[in-house]
Amino acid sequence: MSAALTPAPPRLGPVAALTASLSRRAAWVEATAARVPVDSGYLLVAAGALMFFAWALVIHAPRLPAEIVILGLVFGSLNGLSSLGLVLIYRTNRVINFAQAEIGGVTAVLAAELILVRNWPVLPSFAIALVTAALASLLIERCVVRVFFNAPRLVLTVATIGVAQILAAIQLLMPSWFGNQLSTLIAVPAPISASFSVGVATFDGSAILALAVSPVLAVALFLFLRNTMLGSAIRAAAEDSARARSMGIPVKKLSTLVWVMAGTVSGFAALLLAHVEGFAFGQLPGPGVLLRILAPAAIARFENLGVTFAAALAVGVADQGIFFLTGSNSIVDLTLFGVIVVALLVRGSARGRRADAGRSAFAMLREVRPIPQRLHAWPEIRALRWGPGLLMGLALLLLPVLLHGSVLEQAQTFLIEGMVGLSLVVLSGFAGQISLGQWAFAGCGAFAAARFHLALQGHAVGQDFFVALVFGGLVGAVMCMLVALPALRIGGYMLAVVTLGFAVAADSALFQLDLVRLPPFIDRPSIFGRFNGFDDRVYYYVCLAVFALSFLAVVNFRRSRRGRVLLAMRDNETGGAAFGFSPLRVKLAAFGLSGFIAALAGGLFAFQVNALGAGAGATKAFLPVVSISLFAIVVFGGLGSPVGATLGAGLIIGIQSLANDLNLQGLDLLATGVGILLLLYAAPGGIGQVVYDARAAIVRAIVRRRERAPGAPALSPADATAAEAVS
Repeated sequence: MSAALTPAPPRLGPVAALTASLSRRAAWVEATAARVPVDSGYLLVAAGALMFFAWALVIHAPRLPAEIVILGLVFGSLNGLSSLGLVLIYRTNRVINFAQAEIGGVTAVLAAELILVRNWPVLPSFAIALVTAALASLLIERCVVRVFFNAPRLVLTVATIGVAQILAAIQLLMPSWFGNQLSTLIAVPAPISASFSVGVATFDGSAILALAVSPVLAVALFLFLRNTMLGSAIRAAAEDSARARSMGIPVKKLSTLVWVMAGTVSGFAALLLAHVEGFAFGQLPGPGVLLRILAPAAIARFENLGVTFAAALAVGVADQGIFFLTGSNSIVDLTLFGVIVVALLVRGSARGRRADAGRSAFAMLREVRPIPQRLHAWPEIRALRWGPGLLMGLALLLLPVLLHGSVLEQAQTFLIEGMVGLSLVVLSGFAGQISLGQWAFAGCGAFAAARFHLALQGHAVGQDFFVALVFGGLVGAVMCMLVALPALRIGGYMLAVVTLGFAVAADSALFQLDLVRLPPFIDRPSIFGRFNGFDDRVYYYVCLAVFALSFLAVVNFRRSRRGRVLLAMRDNETGGAAFGFSPLRVKLAAFGLSGFIAALAGGLFAFQVNALGAGAGATKAFLPVVSISLFAIVVFGGLGSPVGATLGAGLIIGIQSLANDLNLQGLDLLATGVGILLLLYAAPGGIGQVVYDARAAIVRAIVRRRERAPGAPALSPADATAAEAVS
């Protein structure tokens, strides 16, 4: 009776309710957060290595002027803020946000348009741009992260790449919205007028804010994550989100909060960088900027905010110091790649529940089931199995008859990029690894094949075009395995960071070495001494033959015992190891095949364009951004489907060709980004899933028609079960 007379508790507002909910679960939250290991030994090793690196740079090289060190601290502190945003999002969603730099890019372009084109005051423009960064992050979290919240982490990672493509398109299209015709390098005005001088350099308001505000923001974020109830809840949810949801922790609301915070600090950093570094309207910053944001986070395991910011400062000083001492950006990029590799080699492999969670995050979507063997004898099934492939092959064979000139060259490009897509199917679809440097491995094959051909020109073996291609493929396979080794010790997303670093370093340093540099022109040798390699139709058929062999190699690898083991270990590495399989050997086999196919494509590309040397020509051939675009193409087509990857390459190349013909800059990026998000939502397996789902529906329709046909014998239970197994 007394219970019935107990007054109802007062209704709380949303903020008070959230605080009360967190307080009631404080014991569990703190206990769970405490289980996240700090790994003090690793932090000391990492900090010591960074301090030694900075000491060696200053002491054993000619002494750096104080203004260079300060400039490095300015760049390092601003890049460090974006790195902190990456770490915050990773700790909340266990995903690397590849759109982090693009959020800041949109913020900087908007502020520049308001200030330089509309002549608005600086501070109100900065405030509007920061609010826009926060709103954009909120929109991304609500419309993308929430949609894929329970999807495999690989799917959400790919979704952030789609978002990055959309934001990049907005940066390219925004000047036209404001009627802006500016294209030269421009610096956004500083938000405050104060300045100070050191040596020959004068540091104005943006540098002062970077040096003063960035450390304060870094410390505030660290204290927030470590000492507040919300921060403890974020750490606990990152450790075990399912348990957190079962305890009533509002995981999704915490995700929204973190994304808004990360977007705001990235926007703030981009606004100051737009003044310190300057930028040109209608141009994207490139993967080098993303690498300088990813590197400090990778050094800190995407976990510790303090190490992330300290690493960003060290990288910033090293960046400016090496450039001052050598005058070469290529040495800077090569050093940065080396720092990432050394950091991964120093740290040990993840163990325990976090390691299992990181590996399970790469569990792919449902596998495409083949049509059961019992149904292969039916004429309709035989036509369904072989008919589409034969029609596609016939269309590819007849294509040169219908096309000519530049269109035929685009058809060759489709086959070459389709081969790189097939290599990514092996790496991402079968092995569950993200590679953002696949075009760089193609570049290794291109330079190796061309150098081999030139070195042996005049000898009997030098006349064989295919020998040069195979040599380039072997070089690409070895390079792919070597680059992957440090990341494979760690697993998870580290391969994406390592391969992106390799792509940047290869473009700016490796492909510029005298040992690699090629003459301005590379001739196409005759094919078997009978066919003219300069005939575009002949070369198209060469590309088609190599593409067909690569396609068959990927399909057969998937069906082989080693391919089945790779798929099993992708989804459950611990279980595969329990059966005696070596995860390292199985994955290295996939990397070898992937690198070989990509390098074959690079060799074909080298002889297609006939020019990889002559200085700047080399850097234009293998830009790191192409690797990201190729990964998007494969996602669009289907990570686990060779057929889907091929169709995705054709569709994206068609869109790019249309955008170039209509002079619509940014249309291809916008179409790619939107297409990735829509396909991940409607068909997470990409175009390949749509094709195979349609095939499965046709098989079931054939079975139903046979059952209902007058006088048809009853379908055996085994046949009925086999038909239902198709998916």
